[in-house]
Amino acid sequence: MPNKQLRAVLALGTLAFLLTISVFKSVDVFSDRYMHIWLLDAQLQFVKDDYQVDKPVTKSSRGYHFDAGSSRVALPAEDLEGYEVFGLDRADIESVTLTKVLSSGLIEKTEIRRSTPLKERPYLDQNPSFSLKSSNADDEALQYYLDISTAYPIVLRPKLWTTTTEYLSTQRISENIAWIYFGIIAILLLINLFVYLNSKIQAYLYYAIFLAFHAISIGALEGFYLGTSLAQFKWIHPILISSLPLTVIFALKFLEDFLNLKKDYPNCFRILKLLRVCFYCLLIQIVLIPFPTLWALVINIQSILVIIASAVYPAIAGYRALNGKREHVLIFFAFIPHFIAVIYYALQVLGLVAFDPNNYFKLLGSSFVEMLFISIALGLLVRSIQQAKMQSDRQAIENLSRAVKAETKNSAELEQQVKERTLALETAVKEKTRLLETLSHDLRAPMNSIVQYSEITLESSEDYDLEDYKSFVTDINESTKSLYSLLENLLTWTRTNWGGVRIQEEATNLRRLIHNQIQVYAVQINSKAIKTDLPETEISVIVDQNMLKTVLRNVITNALTHMRNGGRLSFRWEANSNDRLTLRVVNEGHPIREDIAKALSEGDPFDAKVDIVSTGLGLRLCKATSDANEWSFKIEPLDDATQVTLSLKLDTNQAR
Repeated sequence: MPNKQLRAVLALGTLAFLLTISVFKSVDVFSDRYMHIWLLDAQLQFVKDDYQVDKPVTKSSRGYHFDAGSSRVALPAEDLEGYEVFGLDRADIESVTLTKVLSSGLIEKTEIRRSTPLKERPYLDQNPSFSLKSSNADDEALQYYLDISTAYPIVLRPKLWTTTTEYLSTQRISENIAWIYFGIIAILLLINLFVYLNSKIQAYLYYAIFLAFHAISIGALEGFYLGTSLAQFKWIHPILISSLPLTVIFALKFLEDFLNLKKDYPNCFRILKLLRVCFYCLLIQIVLIPFPTLWALVINIQSILVIIASAVYPAIAGYRALNGKREHVLIFFAFIPHFIAVIYYALQVLGLVAFDPNNYFKLLGSSFVEMLFISIALGLLVRSIQQAKMQSDRQAIENLSRAVKAETKNSAELEQQVKERTLALETAVKEKTRLLETLSHDLRAPMNSIVQYSEITLESSEDYDLEDYKSFVTDINESTKSLYSLLENLLTWTRTNWGGVRIQEEATNLRRLIHNQIQVYAVQINSKAIKTDLPETEISVIVDQNMLKTVLRNVITNALTHMRNGGRLSFRWEANSNDRLTLRVVNEGHPIREDIAKALSEGDPFDAKVDIVSTGLGLRLCKATSDANEWSFKIEPLDDATQVTLSLKLDTNQAR
């Protein structure tokens, strides 16, 4: 929890507290200047039907307590002297009758029932109010009696005004404040409904429902139903007042949704959910209205829960405001005045502070501040959601743009892959075609020799002696060996190019391997008097022996084919600094053509038009095998010779 944010929230809470105190002080100043309300603070006595004094009326800081049923109290004339108007702050009393005993012995009675139309009331006021003057200016009231009939226990706090003008001024101001307050609620309700219908944000719907039930509960206190057919319904006021639990329920729902507690702060969500369940249970008060005692108990429990809820609002909102979001900070700020007003009212109920005649207007003032800042917070919520949506739209556009670019790139890459695979396919077809051409060329000579000499051998002619037949068989044998070598090269080349060979490298004595391959061709070497030059130094390399044998065998075969009698076949090697060994094989005789050497060295041997039988497939196999082993095969013509170069992996573990 960052200390900076905590200090900011505490400072904001202090500011909200000071603002609430300023509102309360402004209400007091306004009331003292324009409303001039006085409170009756005398000790009242119940009187019997024969106007005999009975027990005193129970009095607390809230006012005078009356049980359900009918009661009559005596109002001391001396405490009413100097005042012209007497009024009560409850609109839900069944009936109130003020009886004045005049000095002339006459009695004047004024009765106001809850169903009495406003136009028939003394001052057109919802709350019962009476003139303390007699109808005859010369007649003075000596005693006052108040008859009260109520369906449930109530607490009354009688108010006094010194002149009728002051009372009418107070009434007019109260009505204007009420109408302004209801107008603000109506406007906010419509705005929230409109925003909800367009945004589908649940917080606006919950706040609109909260405003609706709040208006009903305030309207019940104002007595808006008086003078209508609703006023004839005995339990109309308690039923309307029962909207208070629903007001709190939807305030809690609004707070849960606005602060996103269910997802982000599940523990806080569970606390508010428990409170909501409690207020749902309080709706049972509607059923208990005919049972005054039980109903009064539920109302007291409701008052305690309202105090708890009013404390929970700013606590959770303040905790959520630590994230620094402006709308959450404003919600915390908005609930501080409401909490202070409710606590102030609770202190009056508990008798810890004196009754404040302006408490109702202070509650309205704190509610106005609350609604103002909640509205601003809701506006910021819409703005943040719009900004988030715009950001999301921009991100979606960017993602779409990237997707289009990626798709374009993928299309280009796919097109390139198609071209490469097409080229590879064309190359493969071309390679196979030329392979067949090479095979037809390479197979023709040995096959022709075998056919011709075999036909001669089969003939029974006296023209050929035994030595001739031995010569024919020798030629057939050589052609067969050549054919076998060609087929073996073909098989090896096919497996090498089409992935059928597994490379198995091992440490190999290079000199011994070359010497063994030379011995294979000893007959041909001796028949052409070829001199071989092989260093005496032993050297070890890491190679696949079989593959290196294949390469050396074809290199030697190609060399013997093109070498002159008495030529030299040399083998040389040297170690490089990068743990490689360069092997050079040089054969004296007719040098290889440059175009053939270039084609064989640069990896496209089939572009060369090879017209020598043993060169056709053998050197191509050398190139393919070397590429598979990364031996860097290279063949090049010298002045009067041909040189083949291989780069082999040196065995670094051998003794130096």
